[in-house]
Order: sequence, then C-alpha cells, then structure tokens
Amino acid sequence: GNKIEQKKIIQKKVAKKIFYQSLKKLIIYAKKYGVILLIENNVVSKKNLKVFGENPFLLADPKEINDLFLDFQNENKNIGLLLDVGHLKISAKTLNFNLFKAHKKITKFVKGYHLSDNDGYSDSNKPFTKNSWFWKNMSNNAKFYTIEVYNVPHQKYYKLINLTKKKIASNLK
Repeated sequence: GNKIEQKKIIQKKVAKKIFYQSLKKLIIYAKKYGVILLIENNVVSKKNLKVFGENPFLLADPKEINDLFLDFQNENKNIGLLLDVGHLKISAKTLNFNLFKAHKKITKFVKGYHLSDNDGYSDSNKPFTKNSWFWKNMSNNAKFYTIEVYNVPHQKYYKLINLTKKKIASNLK
C-alpha cells in the first residue's frame, strides 16, 4: 500500500518475457515435488500510477491475468491464481476496470484467496464484512482462504474465520 519511489524499469514486454521464462522453470520444479504453484495478482495504486505515469506491474489487471493462464493452459493442474481481493479492488479503481466483471472473468483460475478489504486506494488489509464485494463470485475451485487482516483484536479474527466458513459453505451449495 506504500508509494514506491520511481526507479528505472524495463519495458513491460521484456518483463513479461522474463517472468514467463522463470515461471516455466518454476513449474518444472513444482511438478517434480508435486506442488501447485500459485501466482498472486499484483496491485497498482493511484500513487504508483502517478509516479510511473503508467502501470509498471505485471498481473494487476484482469486481462493480463487471463492472458497468463491462457498462455499456460496446459499447466492448469500445476498453477493457479492466488487472488488477493484487496489488490484487485485497488487496481480496479486505479486502472478503471469493473471490479465485479474482472473477478468473474478470472475466478476460473483461482485456487486460493487472500481476504481483506480496503478503501480502494491503499492496501490497508482492513476487516471484511458479510456484505463485502467479493463473496458473490468466489471460486468453488479454491483450495484455501487466508484472512489477511492486520491490527485487530484476536476476537475479531474468530468472527472473520466464522464468517468465511459460513460464506464458503453457502457458495459451495
């Protein structure tokens, strides 16, 4: 959620090529050990967009996420998306895409979730509620859910765990 100081960055096309090459190697390694590799979506805030003048990050928008998993569709058993719903919310606001449509579009790739909420401007990892935006289109293919909420009393975590269990159970019906 913090502003990143401007640095010299490589072209996105070059970064994507390096990422794909590295991912291919990681997939081979993960297969060898029977591990599923999860790739987390990135986040771009308005602060960082202003600093760089463009989105400098890979996998912050749903098209890039979709393209990645289509490009690696033969590896779908070995890789998946770790969807950080807080990241997606901020990136949607920053890059001006529809949050609900984006979530629906990439849900088929999700194998895990990071759950938290925020104001759409900063990745503050605030608690979510029963009315949080992401419940509607959650994937039934997810293998785990991580509550990524910080700085709340431990009793609040128990409430978030129970809410998550209840929502997951209702989504799977």
